[in-house]
Amino acid sequence: MNHNLYIKLPEKAQQGDEVFVRARMDHVMESGWHKTEEGETIPPNRIREFTCDYNGKTVFKASFEAGAAPNPYLGFYIRASETGSVECHWITEEGKRLTTSAVLTVT
Repeated sequence: MNHNLYIKLPEKAQQGDEVFVRARMDHVMESGWHKTEEGETIPPNRIREFTCDYNGKTVFKASFEAGAAPNPYLGFYIRASETGSVECHWITEEGKRLTTSAVLTVT
């Protein structure tokens, strides 16, 4: 299954600014509670954890439970300290790690 991963943040920020990061993943977030038309249980297929690293340091972390909606979206602030990479990681129920990144330029 292919997943589209998105993060959006300003291209530039002043040192010390609060920067709003938007993160979204195209994912079905199947809870494991639904059944097919034939009555078979659809196995769970969820994102369990999300982390955001700024220049290698974790600055935001979230966990998802069975009731999370498909295509999870998160919005949060980070403090701009220096130019660097903002990496977002989604970890699936099976332990697969999916990553996307963007560069934040600090002036």
